[in-house]
Amino acid sequence: MSARVEVVDPGVLRIVLPGRASNAYLFLGTRVALVDCGSEESQRDLLAALRELEIKRERISLVMLTHEHAGHAGGSAAFPDALLVAHPLAAAKLRHGEEPLTKLRGARSPDVELCEGSATRIGGFAFDILHTPGHTSGSICLYERSRAMIVTGDTVLARGARPAGTQSGSSGEHLESLERLASLRARLLLPGHGPLSDDPAADLAAAGAAVRSRLRRWDEQQAMREGAGL
Repeated sequence: MSARVEVVDPGVLRIVLPGRASNAYLFLGTRVALVDCGSEESQRDLLAALRELEIKRERISLVMLTHEHAGHAGGSAAFPDALLVAHPLAAAKLRHGEEPLTKLRGARSPDVELCEGSATRIGGFAFDILHTPGHTSGSICLYERSRAMIVTGDTVLARGARPAGTQSGSSGEHLESLERLASLRARLLLPGHGPLSDDPAADLAAAGAAVRSRLRRWDEQQAMREGAGL
């Protein structure tokens, strides 16, 4: 399966990459930004999609990572001239490869670290950086307020789906991140995997309900252990 390109919004393209690689989002303007860049294995497909779009890789001046996992950050070496940015906690894990999903062969370390409250402007787009821990400790979402769009990475997927938790994740933090996203004005969510969400309120509510259910099950299991004297 090769990459597939779809128009999301004027000047916004989604590149659907094969396998377990993330979606990659292109924001086109006088300068070009890429949010997430797939895996090392999907680099060839991503570069082929760019060639079909007649976008030279050198035109991409900024690559933003929603988090550090290999399926989202592994393709960064394909863009040596771009500024690579991530949250400080994600950047630390990419530098040191402290868990299997961040031990990337030939991956670049981020050039700039973006904290909560940072803003990035490129090519006519303005992104507010939201630190949204839960899936990982260093997950961020990118809120384009004027378009009412949020690039969510793996914090929430369409229909409320959520990838499996990871070593640095937290259900409690994830629930609070979802509640925060639900408080924002949004007409589109651009997730790291799967289709777009054109009903953010419903999908965020579904994701929140799933996390609450997970927390309840954990509480029940803890109570059973305590009751059994374990």
